Amino acid sequence: MASTWPAKNNYATGDVLTAANMNGVGDDLNDVYNFSGYAAGKNKIINGDFGIWQRGTSFTLSAGTRTYTADRFSDIFVGGSPTVTISQQSFTAGTAPVAGYESSFFHRFALSGTATSNTANQTRQAIEDVRTFAGQTVTFSFWAKADSARTVNVYFGQIFGSGGSADVYTTSVPVSLTTSWARYTSTFS
Repeated sequence: MASTWPAKNNYATGDVLTAANMNGVGDDLNDVYNFSGYAAGKNKIINGDFGIWQRGTSFTLSAGTRTYTADRFSDIFVGGSPTVTISQQSFTAGTAPVAGYESSFFHRFALSGTATSNTANQTRQAIEDVRTFAGQTVTFSFWAKADSARTVNVYFGQIFGSGGSADVYTTSVPVSLTTSWARYTSTFS
């Protein structure tokens, strides 16, 4: 059956839709129907380019309160009394850090005021169905920079909800950010 919407040619390599690699309108989809289970390399993060912010594009967080910001993302901080602002920021054309894919936007987590040793900041995205990565090795990569060199911890968790099993979190992986955009990768079982 022919489709009337464009699709990626190769999910495994994460190719981005461009005029050169889109299927023509009415053409059959290339390799989209040919999969079993989860394809290696398929991205499970939705809105990872932070292009969709239906609730607004700037939020001031209250300590201990989860706030839904960019679509599919939530942010929270606990400890201390800093002011935390989450906002959608635009890249100047030609300055995005990812060669071959120029995102228009990024997510900024700005903390001002006094943080304490127990201040913790989180940006989360829930991936539906706890079985999605069951028994698999998962690689999480992202681009980031900070206002000054600092270490952040990346971790994954399984949250079973009320009435389910206790939440399970992986051991955190420390990531040392710099003041320049760089790609960071963490692998979890």
